[in-house]
Amino acid sequence: NHRQALDYFQQAISLYEETGWLNLALETENDLARCFVSLSEYSSAKEVLRDVYSRSDKLRDSQCKVDAFGMMAEIAYAEGDLEKAIHISNRLTKEIESLSSQFSDMDNLTIFRQKIHHYLQNAVLFEIKNRRLDSAFVKLDYIKARTARYHFMQNRGIAAHSQSPAYFIDIRNLLQQLNDNQLVVNYFISADTLYAFLLNDGEIELLQKPVKIEDIRSLANKFLNSINETIDIFQHQNPAQFIANYDTVTSRGRRLYHLLLDWRELQIRLRDSEITYIIPDDILYGIPFSCLINGDETDMEYLIEQTAIVNIPGAFFLQTQHKFDSEKRNRRVLVCADPQSANTAELIHLIKKKYPRTEEFFINKGVVKKEDILSKLNEDHNIIILIGHSVANTIIPDSSSFELSILNKIDPKPQKVALSLADFKKVDWSATEMVFLIGCETANGKLYEGTGYCGFQQALLARGAQNVLASLWKIDANETINQIVRFLTIWRGQSNPSLALQEVKIQTIRQLQQDEYYKKPHPYLWGSFTLWQTVN
Repeated sequence: NHRQALDYFQQAISLYEETGWLNLALETENDLARCFVSLSEYSSAKEVLRDVYSRSDKLRDSQCKVDAFGMMAEIAYAEGDLEKAIHISNRLTKEIESLSSQFSDMDNLTIFRQKIHHYLQNAVLFEIKNRRLDSAFVKLDYIKARTARYHFMQNRGIAAHSQSPAYFIDIRNLLQQLNDNQLVVNYFISADTLYAFLLNDGEIELLQKPVKIEDIRSLANKFLNSINETIDIFQHQNPAQFIANYDTVTSRGRRLYHLLLDWRELQIRLRDSEITYIIPDDILYGIPFSCLINGDETDMEYLIEQTAIVNIPGAFFLQTQHKFDSEKRNRRVLVCADPQSANTAELIHLIKKKYPRTEEFFINKGVVKKEDILSKLNEDHNIIILIGHSVANTIIPDSSSFELSILNKIDPKPQKVALSLADFKKVDWSATEMVFLIGCETANGKLYEGTGYCGFQQALLARGAQNVLASLWKIDANETINQIVRFLTIWRGQSNPSLALQEVKIQTIRQLQQDEYYKKPHPYLWGSFTLWQTVN
């Protein structure tokens, strides 16, 4: 009942002003304006918003100011003035960056970035409606990883002035830089439409289909839940349940493929692409794209069999470059693992054989503290392999933990020390070519819209790591070690780790198809590892 709401809002504004609660009065004025917008009374809404905008400067209320800007853009769009909506949204972006630099408290900055995420998404939609695909892609890329990009640039010594986080990619330069066998798919999910931007062969293309965001989330969650149920089935050793679960997983994987990838234009490009870079959105951050299925039960093909899959935070990272010694034997490798665990001794032996400059994680102290571990991680190692027990916190990602086994010469028994994601963020990973996070659910984490953070992988990339390999679900230790051994063996001869990971997954699929016990290439057994990357 918007009419009745108008009366209450106006009464509340008067009370706030009488008692001196001026910031609350401004916030309620924005509520009042949104009420007018819902009633399509745009003139009244604009009058209120102009007052909010002028008074927010005096009261230094950045969030009310941004809300006023965002609603003005929405009104311009509703009135059919698309150019004005785009103009206001461009001013909004500049205002956001100016206001962001004023925050000293990171928690408040995170809340602010989440609050303005909706308005930045609108800016992308305005460009799409105006058929300016280049501008839409650039703005979408800006939204996806603005915080990660900011820290990434800081770690590389790029001055963090007010324009640094707002760095927009040069789309034409990026298109020229991509090889013919590389494809970029950048997803964008609005309330009622799924968009997929394609960058390939020097061109940009936009695909779209009508679908409700809740339907995408529902199907994606069902797919992930059916995979996560697999470990319980293995523990009860029930073959019939295993087959039924496999059928459920593949059925949902087929439906997700149809939803997310089944455009004729995209199908052609996937077939011709050696590597596909995926920039997810919303629930898609947690989806194992390599496990999605094309075809029916008699002629099915996993996406990983079509193309290598790499996740990237944003297209900006494809324009960055790292320089490492071309001879992989010269890599400095740090391994942290419990030597008493199954197959770990074999893995460490293999790593030392392939990489002579390998050292195990030793700290020669009676009591090991977090500071000692972080200091060791801050040393310049090209490859860091961490094997341990991980617990993902999907509510507060910074509280996710990774338990490491630290060796020392004083006590023969390894000390168990748990590091939180917040601890990992204190490390400079910019010297690291590859980080292996071998543990359960190390790739999981809640996505905070507008912040660029989603879990261990994105956080380490933002702090400078070039590649991070992690697991999306609880994994079998023996099978995991076997896959890592194969990966390291194949990677020695591959320039891109995504191709090595693809080969490992395809090999495992083929073996499972011929296995007398499993007989089925269940994605649970081979699809958990996901690779996130920050460079081309």
